[in-house]
Amino acid sequence: MKINSITTSLCLIGTVSCAQSLVAVEDDQISDLWRQQSGVSATSDMRRAKRKELRNGAWVHSMGLDVQAGYIDNVFISPSAVGAQTGLEESSTLLSVGAYWKVERNFDKNRSLDIEVAASSMSFSESSDASGQSYACEISYDQDLHDDVTWESSLDIDHATDDATDVFGDPYTRDFAYFSYQLRTGVDWDINKQHKLSVSVTYKMKDYSETTGMNSIDWNDLSTRLSYRWRINDQFKLRAQYDYGMQAYDEEPANNAADGLESLGNPNEEHVFNKLTLSAYWYPKDGSKAWLKLATRNKTDDYEGFESYDETQMSIGVSSRFLELWYVKAELRNKDRDYDKRPGTGFSDTLVYDQQQLDVTLRRNLDEHQSVYVNYALAERSSNRDFGSVYRDYLVNSLSLGYSLNY
Repeated sequence: MKINSITTSLCLIGTVSCAQSLVAVEDDQISDLWRQQSGVSATSDMRRAKRKELRNGAWVHSMGLDVQAGYIDNVFISPSAVGAQTGLEESSTLLSVGAYWKVERNFDKNRSLDIEVAASSMSFSESSDASGQSYACEISYDQDLHDDVTWESSLDIDHATDDATDVFGDPYTRDFAYFSYQLRTGVDWDINKQHKLSVSVTYKMKDYSETTGMNSIDWNDLSTRLSYRWRINDQFKLRAQYDYGMQAYDEEPANNAADGLESLGNPNEEHVFNKLTLSAYWYPKDGSKAWLKLATRNKTDDYEGFESYDETQMSIGVSSRFLELWYVKAELRNKDRDYDKRPGTGFSDTLVYDQQQLDVTLRRNLDEHQSVYVNYALAERSSNRDFGSVYRDYLVNSLSLGYSLNY
C-alpha cells in the first residue's frame, strides 16, 4: 500500500470490531473497512512543478498537512439493538490531523528512489477509547532493466495504536496495537504502447501487541500478483489482475470453540486466498475519469474451514475537475460474502451478508498549495444474523470539512 493512501485516506471511523478472540473479527478492521479518499492532496500545478525538478536530477522534497473536523452518527459501528438493549448508536464529533514528508530523486533516466513518512491522528468527542494514531514509512526503488522492462521494489513499515471498542464503546481486554512490515518486488513489461504485463511478489508480517494469557494473533502473508493492462486508446483502458496468497497465523485464532485464551494445544492455522479483478477505465477529453471494478474472492481455511468464504465485490466511481479550481469524486462499493461454516441466525444457517459504502468529496483549490473540501460517507451492512455483538448490522453516516496544505 502506498504511503499516499495512508496520508490521504484518513479514517472516518476509528473503531475496530474485535473481541477477545479473532472469532469476533468477522471482517477486516474498521479502519480498513472505510477510508475516505480526501485529505492531503497536491494540486496538479504543484505536481507538474515537482516532476520538472525530478527530470533535472534534483532531490525533490514534498510535505503536506491535512486538518479535518466533522460529525459521525454511529461512532462505535453499533447495531440499532443487541437483544433487549436499544439505543446503542451514539453520535460524536471528530477531529483528524494528518501530515507527510516525501523526498524523491531520479539518479538518471533508469533509476529512481522515493522515501516517505506519514502520521495521522483521529479523536472523537464521545470516546477516547475509539481515538487512535497511525504512523507509516515507505521506501521504494525503481530501475529500468531494459527499454521496456522495469524492476520495482518497496518496503512499508506501519504502526497503529489500539483503538478497538465493542458495540457498547468499551475497550477489549486484548491490545490491538500493531506493527506491520511489507516487502514487495516485481517487474513491469511494457510490451508496446497498448499492452503491459506486471508480476510481483509481496511478503507481509503483522505483529500485534501481546496480551498476557491470550493467544497470539500475529500473522504473515506471502502473495503473488499477475496483472495485464490493455490501453485500447487514449480514452479507454482495461485491466485484469489475479492475486494468490497464503496467510499463516502463529496460533489458531478462530474456530467454533475459540475463547481467545492461550493454551499449549493451540495449533497453527493457514488461510489461502484467490482473487480475480476485472477493471475498466474511461478518460473523457475534459480530464474526467470513470471506472468500474468487478472482483471475485475466495478464502480457504486449511485448519477446519471455519473462516472459509466466497465473496464478490463491485466498485463504480467517477471523478472530474471543473471551472479550473473545483474537483469532485464519488465512489460506490458493494461486497457480498457467504461463509461456509460461520453461523447465521439458525443452527443450520451459515452467515451471509452484503455491505455498501458510498464516498463523495467536493474540493476547491484556493491556490497552488491550499485546498478546502467537504466529504460525505456512508457505510451499511445487512446480514442473516440478528443477535449478538459480534455479527451485527449497522448504518453509519458522516460529514466532514477539511483543509489541506502542500509544499
